[in-house]
Amino acid sequence: MKGTISRIWSQRGSRPIALQQQEFEWVYTFGAVCPARGEAAAVVMPYANTDAMNVHLKEISQGSQDDGSCCSGIG
Repeated sequence: MKGTISRIWSQRGSRPIALQQQEFEWVYTFGAVCPARGEAAAVVMPYANTDAMNVHLKEISQGSQDDGSCCSGIG
């Protein structure tokens, strides 16, 4: 977390300064699609690691047939 100095509305002649908080939050999207069958599976995770990929693979396996045809991507 880091802050930057920002100006705010005030009376003419005064220069009050306010601390403006800048935060960033990241999410990672794991997705897979099978255009031939019109099926898709996706999860949004706060991290990208082996555990997140295992959750994604489990999501794919629950909704797909066992013929091995699947396109997968991470973004």
